[in-house]
Amino acid sequence: MKNILFLLFVLFTTSHSFAEEQRYNVPLEDSPSCGAKNAEVTFIEFLDYQ
Repeated sequence: MKNILFLLFVLFTTSHSFAEEQRYNVPLEDSPSCGAKNAEVTFIEFLDYQ
């Protein structure tokens, strides 16, 4: 039982995403937005109205 608890502890404390980090710089000068201009995270939504 201790081994299982230890294994679960290790899995939950060391879980990392193995996906490669990708960041894109998107110009936002004249784009409509809401929220703080100095926010740490910006979500951009692309829509296709077809």
